[in-house]
Amino acid sequence: MNIIEQLLMMTSEEIDYSNLSEEVLKQLALSEDAFIATEALGELSMRSSNTIIPVAKEILSHSNSDIYLKSSALETLFDLDYPYAVNYILHKVADCESYMLNSAMELLIEAELDLKSDSVQKIVSIILNRIQKTGDKVHFPSAEVKFKFQDKFQARSPLIPAKQIF
Repeated sequence: MNIIEQLLMMTSEEIDYSNLSEEVLKQLALSEDAFIATEALGELSMRSSNTIIPVAKEILSHSNSDIYLKSSALETLFDLDYPYAVNYILHKVADCESYMLNSAMELLIEAELDLKSDSVQKIVSIILNRIQKTGDKVHFPSAEVKFKFQDKFQARSPLIPAKQIF
């Protein structure tokens, strides 16, 4: 039994990620155990590893990846490969899972964005339309995130009409 198989038999809390090599962490981050994968991705990110960007991109490219793991990967890429993250959000935001939508909105709220950017304008418009359609029917995005998003983007974006969305 190799080291990866041994580690995957443990719980995420039993593993000391700080003592693992980057190669082992990469393999764990791409494993099917969502808790272990998320912890391994976090450790790679804390180490500022060169492997973090390709690992995060690979996680996002797998449609069956855990949504919380995908959210962590998107957050990592938003910080380290902003153009890729914005492009990912642009292409996925219209029909992504509601938790992922909430995560994307939180990233956009916290970021200093160029509101004249075509990509940002499209993303904001898609998100505002999507949350207007769902209203309070879904748990995510949260009411607080909806409010902050509307407050930030409808107040500053000339291309988006000011409407109450919830």
